[in-house]
Amino acid sequence: MDNILFLLLEYNANLHPVNPSESEISSRLGITQQAVSYRLKKLEKLGYITRDKNGISLTRTSLKNLRDIYAVLKENLNRTGLVLEGNVTSGFGEGKRYIKMYNKRLSLILGYNLFLGTLNVKLGNPEIRRKLVVEASPISISDFYENGSHHGGLFLFRCNVFHGNIFTEGFIVIPLKTKHGYNVIEVISQFNLRKKLKLKDGDKIKIVLINSSSR
Repeated sequence: MDNILFLLLEYNANLHPVNPSESEISSRLGITQQAVSYRLKKLEKLGYITRDKNGISLTRTSLKNLRDIYAVLKENLNRTGLVLEGNVTSGFGEGKRYIKMYNKRLSLILGYNLFLGTLNVKLGNPEIRRKLVVEASPISISDFYENGSHHGGLFLFRCNVFHGNIFTEGFIVIPLKTKHGYNVIEVISQFNLRKKLKLKDGDKIKIVLINSSSR
């Protein structure tokens, strides 16, 4: 679902035509005006919006899809209610190597290959990490030996990662052995999360858990 639709919903385009400029949409979403123009044309062609002299309106088709997304989010958010907030930080530069070691096993469980890297998040409240391990339902990866080396076990917690109006699915990964303190967690995804969510060190993000046992 295009983030422009969420922004138009914020402007009440479901109630009446609205007239945000392409420059304003560009600024709000962090994309170029050319991208805004292209995406608006595409959304109109797909039947998600209408445009006339009065402005832009959301169609019944887009509203149905937005309601479907809301229903899924509402269901998932209510499963645990556990929300983690923190700031993006740089790690030790070892995420790529570790994902390579575990990717084969993880892809069998998740159904896709992961981006070779992790997103490190420094939590505002370190105790939330302990609460996560105690209260949430993880996917477990047992320790194993490969090519003569021992690799420790992992806990995975399915989640949605939010940065402003943008979000994507990922997994919090808690290794049984880690160099990080309790105030840092790592998030993995099939995407490069820094690029997907337009993140840089210091950016504040929200991570909302989804019940992992449902997967």
